[in-house]
Amino acid sequence: MGEHMSDKKLKNYYDEIYKKGKRDEHFLKYRDGIDIPLDHKIANEWIAEHKNCEYSSVMDFGCGEGEFLTNMSYKDRIGLDYSDFALDRAREKDSSIEYILSDENGLCNLNRSFDVITSFGVLEHIPDPKSTLRSLVKLCSKNGIVIISCPSFLNIRGVIWMTLQLLFDVPMSLSDKHFLTPKNIELFLDGTGKKIFKMQSVDNEVTQGDYFAKDMKKRLTNALSDASLPNDKVELLIDWVDSNKEYFNSNDLTGSNMVYLIK
Repeated sequence: MGEHMSDKKLKNYYDEIYKKGKRDEHFLKYRDGIDIPLDHKIANEWIAEHKNCEYSSVMDFGCGEGEFLTNMSYKDRIGLDYSDFALDRAREKDSSIEYILSDENGLCNLNRSFDVITSFGVLEHIPDPKSTLRSLVKLCSKNGIVIISCPSFLNIRGVIWMTLQLLFDVPMSLSDKHFLTPKNIELFLDGTGKKIFKMQSVDNEVTQGDYFAKDMKKRLTNALSDASLPNDKVELLIDWVDSNKEYFNSNDLTGSNMVYLIK
């Protein structure tokens, strides 16, 4: 069976992606020339809804190459990432942003608060997502907001994914350590003084739309092969789902990534 990457291997894996400039090839949300990821767009909309709060600071945890921060106009913009290759690219884009080389263990060293805290596609890779989310909330100002996104499995793609993961111990992603749901996030926030204010998923195209077949055929074939299980009937399953997808419910909660507004 395939095994999830150790923290060290995962860091080396992402270092290679950023070092070789292969971000767009690796991250599905940048596929086909997508400039601004859908979870970033939702975050921007929610931040705009709080314009009367006169926020002045933002911190993006797991900022990568700084794509989100470069579009923010706040006075104080801070980005944290554990890949120095990613931060080098981020600094090339905008040297006015403060970038800090750090993983989740460095959050306790930030002796300040932030009005807006974001983290996109990070918690699922971290050994202790509960502790990390609570650390982010602790750094948030009293009237501030936290916006996070995580892969979502509340869809056709997710049911197939979790069936293999939970019944047969076949990981569909070696980099994901956790499969977080809204219930998990609610429990993580218990006692912090903040809660999920609203949530919305993005990218139904990946979960049960036109991109579903292309993505899942490759994932299923590779995952079953790695687990030494037969994969000769993957195409039958994909074709069945693809030909009947119009009958499956598709809404704001069935996309491939769930975005949470916490306040």
